[in-house]
Amino acid sequence: MNKKILVVVSLLILSSIITAFVITYPRNSESGLDNFVIEGLTSDDMINIERNEVKNAKSVYEKGTSSGAPNASRYEDSDRVQFTCDEISGIKTVSVTKAENCELTFTVNSTLYSGKAKIIVIRDDKIVERLDFNESKAVTFSVLGESIFKVKILCESAKLDVEVLRQISD
Repeated sequence: MNKKILVVVSLLILSSIITAFVITYPRNSESGLDNFVIEGLTSDDMINIERNEVKNAKSVYEKGTSSGAPNASRYEDSDRVQFTCDEISGIKTVSVTKAENCELTFTVNSTLYSGKAKIIVIRDDKIVERLDFNESKAVTFSVLGESIFKVKILCESAKLDVEVLRQISD
């Protein structure tokens, strides 16, 4: 009799543990970004990952001279890029530029309405600037030889607007 009670109690405890695990285990969407977290990302993650989940997004670009950046869309390789969305989680490239023997200036205007987000500037696979949201900031680089620059946003359930203005001068 005691063995039966012990077995029943053990099964009840085990089923309670399994139920608690199933209820509290993070549920991921198809892209696995429902629980995306900025903290804990390595520099390599920030540079190499391009994965995001977006709701109600709008990208605007101004036609201008393409810099010829490899693998960049017209939305990314433009003198003015604006990205707006109601919610984004993940890592998104907003602007890509190929620069050669010039001075390159990015002016970044951004507003974060909710959630968490960061802006980074990457030069030749190295993070060279970290920018805060809710400010306007210009960063200038002297380029000798050729370099590829990317402006990326890292987001956790963020509602935001970001605009990147690019100026290349000799």
